[in-house]
Amino acid sequence: MTSSTPNAVHPNKNRRIIGIVAGLVIAVAIIAIAIVVKTQFIDLGNITPVGNGQPTAPTLALPIKPASALQFVSYVHPADLQATTTPAPLYVSCIEQRGATPTPTGAAPVATAAVTTAASVNAAAATPAATAAASDYAVFNIAGSESEACYEVGETIPGQGKPFNLAIGVSKAIAGQIAIDKVNLALSQIGQIVIDISQFTSDSPQRDGQIRKRFLESNNYPLAKLTPTGLTGLPARAYVAGETLTFQIVGTLNIHNTNQPVTFDVSAHLVDANTLVGTATTNIKMTDFGITVPDIAHFVTANNDVYFVLNLVAHVAAS
Repeated sequence: MTSSTPNAVHPNKNRRIIGIVAGLVIAVAIIAIAIVVKTQFIDLGNITPVGNGQPTAPTLALPIKPASALQFVSYVHPADLQATTTPAPLYVSCIEQRGATPTPTGAAPVATAAVTTAASVNAAAATPAATAAASDYAVFNIAGSESEACYEVGETIPGQGKPFNLAIGVSKAIAGQIAIDKVNLALSQIGQIVIDISQFTSDSPQRDGQIRKRFLESNNYPLAKLTPTGLTGLPARAYVAGETLTFQIVGTLNIHNTNQPVTFDVSAHLVDANTLVGTATTNIKMTDFGITVPDIAHFVTANNDVYFVLNLVAHVAAS
């Protein structure tokens, strides 16, 4: 008869097989993690914006004579401008707000004052005192390279000591026109402002790639458009040299191929006869524009609220 005594070699062989299988499982897991990291983070950091250069915006159809416009305006601070060889910044850049903080607040109030619309301007034209002559207007072109459009979004980053990080993306691809009636500010108009949001750049290429491909999908919907329907808060008088005007833009904001009504708070002033500087801000929600709120498990979670900022520099259009 054949002996049934167990072979003492079998346990060692089994342990070797188990060790090999475990090693293969670990190797596969490492490869899978590497693929996820590469496709979800490294590769996305290489996604470049579809847009480059400046977008175009519709031209305001106004009776304008830019060469003679705003000749009454003197330099606001001529002594200061002559005393320095390095001009002071015209506005506080959004990137100076980066830090450990939630999304800023400060949504524009609902406009309650009379709104100046194109229709009301045309109706008012029947009254001689309200009529804007050709020489009353100065048209300013937004200088995209000198301006900035920004998003500011609070995000939570697990594993870090600070609960919030303020993510800020900036695009300097902006176009549009602003017409100022130097005799009656209430007759001033703002044309459509177009922003290439595919060129949003933050301090993280990986975040930018995620935004362009997965969330804002700005490489599919590269342009944001603010179409003003009215202005509120502008006084029916001439501009006073050196003053800062505060008013609201009421209109429609198109982002992600979705329209939503919006009100921007605006602060603007003339630096000199040829340069207009203004900041417009509002709060919006990503979900109102059909945008998926970024939520990458174990890495980062963003707020739904977005603080949208336009820091605009515009120069008198060439005649």
